Amino acid sequence: MGGRAELVKRAYGAGKPGLNLDNIRSLPIPLPPLAEQERIVAKVDELMALCDRLEEHLTTARTESRRLLDAILDQALNADCVQSDVLEGS
Repeated sequence: MGGRAELVKRAYGAGKPGLNLDNIRSLPIPLPPLAEQERIVAKVDELMALCDRLEEHLTTARTESRRLLDAILDQALNADCVQSDVLEGS
């Protein structure tokens, strides 16, 4: 027995069954063998490193997008000023 069935078995009270701290402390918590735990930790570490690299790429892409937007806006605004100067005969 385990999981929900174990919790239901240990619950007490008629109206709104519950668990006290001693009930929770005495719950058996099955753990995988040490080799499996180590494999899980290694996989989580690998995935966290991938997330870190993806975050770096996103940060770089955001920075590049802002830089390009600034350049486009600068060029568009300066082009309007140049056109106005040309039209006014400056």
